[in-house]
Amino acid sequence: AAAQGDDDGVDALVAAGDGEALRKVYRSRKKLTGLVVTCGGDNLVRVWDWRRGVCLKVLRGHAAYVWSVLVTDKWLLTGSGDSTIRVVDRATCRCVRVLRGHEDGYVQGLTLLHGSVVASSSGDRTVRIWDVESGEQLAVLRGHSRCVWQTQYYDGRLYSCSKDRTIRVWQPQDQTKNTKWKCTAVLRGIHGKSINTILVVGDRLWSGGDDGCIGVWSLKTHECVRLLHPENGTIMTLSLHTANGSRRVLAGTDQAKVMEFDATDKACKLLSTQRYHHGYVWAVHQRGGVRVSSSLDMTAKVVDAESGETLRTLYGHGAPVLNAAFLL
Repeated sequence: AAAQGDDDGVDALVAAGDGEALRKVYRSRKKLTGLVVTCGGDNLVRVWDWRRGVCLKVLRGHAAYVWSVLVTDKWLLTGSGDSTIRVVDRATCRCVRVLRGHEDGYVQGLTLLHGSVVASSSGDRTVRIWDVESGEQLAVLRGHSRCVWQTQYYDGRLYSCSKDRTIRVWQPQDQTKNTKWKCTAVLRGIHGKSINTILVVGDRLWSGGDDGCIGVWSLKTHECVRLLHPENGTIMTLSLHTANGSRRVLAGTDQAKVMEFDATDKACKLLSTQRYHHGYVWAVHQRGGVRVSSSLDMTAKVVDAESGETLRTLYGHGAPVLNAAFLL
């Protein structure tokens, strides 16, 4: 089934007014199994009730492509090619502040560290640390020589990957203030091209890049313990979910594939490959037996994880859908 996202095509729930639609949805959340949020090349962010096929809210304000989205208990953060991060109150869907600091570079990734502290990665070759509550920029991490695609945070350390084919490990020198950070290691030598995505899985760090390879690194020794060659194209994104007590890693590719790996298995066995988009898969996440993904084909899809059957196709951006995530 397809869902259209035209502003004047939403139902009476949305017509209730600014933010009221989402407040009603939150109050009746027991009746829902999920909302999703998408962002794209039309500079917009959309909130969907995917089961009913309704776009509940269109968030405006960015002046360029919206590349990244981060959902926390309190906020919805979005990063854009206009070099800003917008902080939206989830309860009202209103922007409460705009974080500025990145210089002439799109904000490609957003990661929650702890509390109200967030890391952003950008085309300006930096990682920046923010206090979202106050809007203060706490630190600027420099060291990468090309754009920084993503970050991951685990056990007090921040990991960043870049087009410069390296992964950097950062550690705060002042645990409470987060204003001083030091690069303690640089992981390199495995990927021959840009490293687009990283993912912490237990005591391992997974990395995927333009060379079509997936590296699995030890977080203790910083050595690559497994190198997978599942794809001739590009690994665009990695995400984690749990199934039957085992960790599974999802990988989206520029060949419109979604691959699932068994991260519990030492060999990181490829379990399945599905194709339900017609272009790059920019993001894919799974909750329970349902996946949401975004693509260059200008759609987001909600699919049954086991069968690959499309449960809902979300139209509305009219441009590449660059990210998607579960909101409820």
